[in-house]
Amino acid sequence: EQTSLRSKSSPLNARTSAPPEAYLSRGRSVSREQEKKGSASKLDCLDPRHHQRLTVLFSTTSSDSPNAPNPCIEPWIVDIEYFGKNDVTLGEFLRRYCFRPGYRCSSTTCGLSMATHSRHFVHGTGVVHITVEALPKPMPTEDPTIFCWAYCRQCTQPTPVVQMSAKSMSYSLGKFLELLFYGQNYASQCHTSC
Repeated sequence: EQTSLRSKSSPLNARTSAPPEAYLSRGRSVSREQEKKGSASKLDCLDPRHHQRLTVLFSTTSSDSPNAPNPCIEPWIVDIEYFGKNDVTLGEFLRRYCFRPGYRCSSTTCGLSMATHSRHFVHGTGVVHITVEALPKPMPTEDPTIFCWAYCRQCTQPTPVVQMSAKSMSYSLGKFLELLFYGQNYASQCHTSC
């Protein structure tokens, strides 16, 4: 069965709840050298190693869930260190958390397949919604392939459907999200004036 990935990004209009305090205490930004030395000195804000991360508010929802309209996974802050803590490759994220048929919602009151859920990543004033859907008719290809596209929420104009390359599958999920939030100059945009 072939599946597709569709992402939507839009400005953030909704208010969100505060993240759990336990997670916030783990999200500190201290270099490895300072942790080893136990130093209390200030961080160098120009050091590029301190800018290889993206902090997002993550949640999961499903309109089919008994939890609806509430989320199955309440919004919580995730500090994604590129190719490090809380990061996986885009291909691993898709295969493990989106396309695996046996992967079920971790909410004790839901338990539905994660294929029926949407994942929401919020950063700044933007939101990326990731939904998975089975294609009504298989694409003409021999291999299990992932196709992707995006569309504008204002005019619903889609980008062309493309097959994900091996290089795209090896990309950092955190960096991919960063490009969706900030890469308007690098990404294909809708053909209208919105």
